[in-house]
Amino acid sequence: MKISKKLLDNIQRFENVINYKFKNKEYILEALTHSSYSNENKNIILTKDWNF
Repeated sequence: MKISKKLLDNIQRFENVINYKFKNKEYILEALTHSSYSNENKNIILTKDWNF
């Protein structure tokens, strides 16, 4: 999957907030947008176009 510059910038901002750098940016994107995450966290709405 190709990650857009805007989304990559947001992931990097998120990494700065949590003080952790993901080796594979696609993993954090998949984790936060996977249906199992959204099913368990119904009060949080995330899509692949989410912003901080």
